[in-house]
Amino acid sequence: MQTAMAGDAAGADRRQHRRVRTLLTGHMNQGEQVAQGVVLNLSVSGAKVRIAEPSSLGAIVKMRIARLGEFRGQVVWRARNRMGLRFLDTPIDTSAIMTGFLPDDCLAY
Repeated sequence: MQTAMAGDAAGADRRQHRRVRTLLTGHMNQGEQVAQGVVLNLSVSGAKVRIAEPSSLGAIVKMRIARLGEFRGQVVWRARNRMGLRFLDTPIDTSAIMTGFLPDDCLAY
């Protein structure tokens, strides 16, 4: 199993968009499997999710995030009960959905 730590300095250096800490509920679908999780942080390009059994590295999932809607993403790291998603929509498209939820300096224009 491959893992990468989301909070490491190298990860922070690669991020293009600022993340905001959250505690939003989310429901993740991968095929016919559905699981509930908690979105721990969020940006217009991805999310960190706490979930009982993270999906496989590289898996494509749909994540319905409370108060925001549904996003398609790819699992880019996983470790124990956490995983990182990279949203497949462009940051500009995701910003349109997250306007009013994320601070303005977190949005892409």
